[in-house]
Amino acid sequence: MIFCRSVWHYGLRLENPLYIEVVFNQIAPDYLEGLLLIMPGEQIEQDVVYDIAKVAALLHRAADMDQKPSIKETKFLLPKPALSAKDIKPPQWVNMVNLNSNSNVLFKKSNGQNSNFRFKAAGKRFKN
Repeated sequence: MIFCRSVWHYGLRLENPLYIEVVFNQIAPDYLEGLLLIMPGEQIEQDVVYDIAKVAALLHRAADMDQKPSIKETKFLLPKPALSAKDIKPPQWVNMVNLNSNSNVLFKKSNGQNSNFRFKAAGKRFKN
């Protein structure tokens, strides 16, 4: 049996950890393919750039990676269309992801409720 949330008329409910995990695993591949990214004129708006860098840092941390991501790793954390944007070079993406991972309190390890909390912070961008 496959469960898939395909209609996003209502905001994401965040009280059930299993539900959060299922929805995250549905959204992440679509996000990384660039299906959730709108790029008018092949450029990314500045506020969206910051959001993409923050989500990349959260994805990196959710994979239990303690070290800063390299250029190669960062390419797998960003939506594919973002990589083709001409106004932002790969080293700039790496710097922005690293800044988000350093400045965000979500990256402190705790007792297992960490991934749920991290996704809640990242998921707020998807709510209406």
